[in-house]
Amino acid sequence: MATRRHFGAVAAAFVRLDGAPQIPLCAGLTIVTAISQSTGDYESIKTVESVTANEIRLKYSSEMPFEDWLTGESGIAKTMVHRRVRQTDLQSRPRTSRCFSATATS
Repeated sequence: MATRRHFGAVAAAFVRLDGAPQIPLCAGLTIVTAISQSTGDYESIKTVESVTANEIRLKYSSEMPFEDWLTGESGIAKTMVHRRVRQTDLQSRPRTSRCFSATATS
């Protein structure tokens, strides 16, 4: 479960659309996303921890319910991940992926 990293909502909040209001990118900005799935609902929390001229630092956390259909085990998978995003990437990327993975190619 710890390999799931959802930062798309954070990055999407910073994409400027013509006529859309600007949300200041600053430390403390927090985005909470509600997720509904068959094993139970949960929230993911994305927080901007710091902003510098070169990068932003994000923290993602969630407590996601899970059920393993092979073992019958169930519980809560806690995730906390930190990610650095270069300002140049943030400004030049036309879109963002909904999921982040260290092995992702797109």
